[in-house]
Amino acid sequence: LIQPDGAIVAGGTTNQNGLGTDFALARFLDDGSLDPSFNVVGTQVIALTNTENILTSLALQEDGKIIACGSNGIQGADQRFLVAR
Repeated sequence: LIQPDGAIVAGGTTNQNGLGTDFALARFLDDGSLDPSFNVVGTQVIALTNTENILTSLALQEDGKIIACGSNGIQGADQRFLVAR
């Protein structure tokens, strides 16, 4: 995603040392470097459940805030839709 200020936001899923997976976001400046104004280091890991958190899509609000969506990856009655902003 490209934010209104030109920064690029990328997302995916990261493995947390065999303890499940979590959403992972990174924000890059126009020169390709990580943006230190985004969570100090330019990256953010989001754990919404204690199981598999699988990021499937990103969107931007009109004000440039990031919306991350996915699921907990469990099939059946315990499957959850996940949203983080």
